[in-house]
Order: sequence, then structure tokens, then C-alpha cells
Amino acid sequence: MYLRLPEFEILMDMARNDPDGLEELRRRLCAQIIEQASPARRPRLRGLQFQVDMERRRSSTPLGALIRISAMMHASLRQLSVAFNAPTPHPQRPPARVLHYAHERAHPRH
Repeated sequence: MYLRLPEFEILMDMARNDPDGLEELRRRLCAQIIEQASPARRPRLRGLQFQVDMERRRSSTPLGALIRISAMMHASLRQLSVAFNAPTPHPQRPPARVLHYAHERAHPRH
């Protein structure tokens, strides 16, 4: 079943009157987004979602969770910026040596 994000007013009402329902909606929407991703990306997205969930659990307040998750995003953005602006050069490989088949050694072409 495809879930849609409810209107803002409904989300506000859930936050005030049904925080457990709001949390369940959040979990289901996150799972839906992950399942819509390509199969190759899903493990990474699940891992990232796990990290976000752990940061939320480690925080004693919603603001603390926001700060922790924001710090994760900024660290990731810094890594991406470094990769784009100062990529690590690949080591130079020595030129390949061409090996001749035994047949060619026995009967060289002229």
C-alpha cells in the first residue's frame, strides 16, 4: 500500500495527540522510500536509516536528535565536498608488458 504524507495540520494534530501514530507513520514512510530505491542502494539506505534511528534514541530530546542528525549530514556533505574539490589521485600503474603466445615465438611474423 502506497502511503502519502498527510497535510501539515494533520501532522501537527498527530504530534500533539498521537505521537505514537506519528512515529509509526514516519517509520512506514521511510521504509516505503527505501523499498522504492534500486535493489543495489537498499542496503546502504537501510544502514543510513539505522544510524539515524540510533542517533534519535541516543538523544534525550527531539532538539538533541535534530542536532545529532544535522551533524551527520554536515559531515557527509564535507566528505562529498572534499571528494569533488580535491579528489585522491589514483596511483600510476607501470605500463603493461605484452607477452607473446608460444606459437608466435616459434613462428614470428615478418
